[in-house]
Amino acid sequence: MKIFLTENNIESTDNIHEADIIISLGGDGTILSLVPLLRIKNIPVFAINYGNIGYMTKVSKEKFLNILFEIFKWRIQYRT
Repeated sequence: MKIFLTENNIESTDNIHEADIIISLGGDGTILSLVPLLRIKNIPVFAINYGNIGYMTKVSKEKFLNILFEIFKWRIQYRT
């Protein structure tokens, strides 16, 4: 993930207060573990299914880079 962000000149942070979006790699349990963080700051979560079923994580690991790139391309386009 860090390589993708670096190659596309996208800043990343581990600080929830600086984040515009949370990218979650995992399954439904990973999403549920984010609930306390979302109480601190209400920001969107982009969830990628790295588990087996993924009721809450509909984006597959095979498709997530293309979708993520489109999200950041749109964000950069409307930010400038």
